[in-house]
Amino acid sequence: GRPLDPKNKNDPKQQEGFAYPLYVAFLMAPLAQLPFPVAQEISRWLLLLAIAVSVPLWSSAVGTRINVAPLVAAMVLAVGSYPAVMEFYQQNLAALIVFLLAAAAACLARGWLIVAGFLLALATVKPEISGLIIACLLCWSLCRIRERGRLVLSFVISLAVLIFCTELYLPHWPTHFLEALRAYAATETDPSILQAIFPGWVAVVVSVGLLVAVVFRAWRTRTSKAGSEQFGWTLALVSSCTVVLIPKIAAYNQLVLIPALLLLVAKWDGRRRFGLLARSAIKATFTCQLWQWAAAVVLATASWLVPMHIVQRAAGFPLATLLAIPVVTALAVLLLTFMSSNTNRL
Repeated sequence: GRPLDPKNKNDPKQQEGFAYPLYVAFLMAPLAQLPFPVAQEISRWLLLLAIAVSVPLWSSAVGTRINVAPLVAAMVLAVGSYPAVMEFYQQNLAALIVFLLAAAAACLARGWLIVAGFLLALATVKPEISGLIIACLLCWSLCRIRERGRLVLSFVISLAVLIFCTELYLPHWPTHFLEALRAYAATETDPSILQAIFPGWVAVVVSVGLLVAVVFRAWRTRTSKAGSEQFGWTLALVSSCTVVLIPKIAAYNQLVLIPALLLLVAKWDGRRRFGLLARSAIKATFTCQLWQWAAAVVLATASWLVPMHIVQRAAGFPLATLLAIPVVTALAVLLLTFMSSNTNRL
């Protein structure tokens, strides 16, 4: 090997950039003065805590009422999932954004529009995860501007204050941020999950269809009250579509599926009144989810009984359904959202 030569056009370019808005520093400030190993260890556990706390927040936001024992079980399963494990080690801040979105949605359910707007502004530090959800919530607010206008006003003012304060700290940072985004997109962007599963033109058609479904659903429920079941299904559809549409195949992004999974769990007992296709989609969703835990338990048990090199060959088994989980979840939510009234046709 040799050092990279910036004058050699054939050498890869050294890419250095910060692909987050600068105001993410406000979220990280409490740990900034600590030694890096200490801050790293604390942040790992705080991210797991954020995942756990987001479960009851999403439950409140989507209109499901869960008893204490099942709720605790759901929190344990959430932090024990593969996406949570990936977030624990990679510390990508996806868990923090999921928590902020869940807290904002729960605040909407309680009528705390100003707080919700502030939390949504903070969630823009990862717009690929939060963008579609924020856009739908702002459109929902604009449809009844007199009642809900405080959400938009709070969001705009909060975002402006965040940008202004960081501009004082580092002038012209948005320009550098956009340059870093372009460089990141050129070197790091993956295909979406749909592009990884389907041929090119099929993925495009399905993606457009999902966006149309989101717009149609958001329009139909524009008068729904925050915290209602109809409002919850809209959140579930938007969140599940977000995971399959964003150009990034990363397990930690699947934490956004929590509201969709909570609603599907709530419908489990009444699944018999749905048609065959909807029931199959619900069962496929939970089969894919349960596979990761079942396969991990089998491998952990096998590690005590067989040589480790054999276990390592099967180390990827728990991830066999990783790409399928968002797709079948989105399908199940789509069917239950739009077709539950026509169960005989499914």
